[in-house]
Amino acid sequence: MANDYAVRLALIAFATAVIQGLCTRAAFEPALKTALAATAAFYVLGWVCGEMARRLVEEGVERNEQRRAAAASGTVPAASNSP
Repeated sequence: MANDYAVRLALIAFATAVIQGLCTRAAFEPALKTALAATAAFYVLGWVCGEMARRLVEEGVERNEQRRAAAASGTVPAASNSP
């Protein structure tokens, strides 16, 4: 999930930087360097955000499974610090 999100975000950043370079009639090499730098930066940002999202979803699923198991067995789940 993290890699998929990172790749998509990086491609959007690359396309945006290339279009910006074309619209401003920038020289090819500086425009390409800017696009590649944006691609790298947004890949890292996308990977971090995707990994955080994956962990949040997994924790939420685990918490729901624990609540269902506790409800099925009739016991009260242990108190947690998060809502």
